[in-house]
Amino acid sequence: MDIQHIVLELKRLGMTQAEIAASVHCAQSTISEIQNGKIGKARPSYQLVTDLQQLLRQRQIEANEITDVESSDDVQPPIGGSSGKEKLARAATI
Repeated sequence: MDIQHIVLELKRLGMTQAEIAASVHCAQSTISEIQNGKIGKARPSYQLVTDLQQLLRQRQIEANEITDVESSDDVQPPIGGSSGKEKLARAATI
């Protein structure tokens, strides 16, 4: 999803440009330029893009549009712990 669509999706979820800007620590005018497709000429910082992606993910979770598991790119069992499949396999042999 490109940065303009991220901002539009955040607006659909009820956030204002000012709220988005405050959440990602940038100027409201920057969010306006992104929303209106003007930022494509000047590349946004990597930090701004990742902050917007994380904000969208958080808002989608809050709106029950996705779950924590769906939002995670890398789901792994805890260090030193067993995965659910391993626990089920052990339980089946007992």
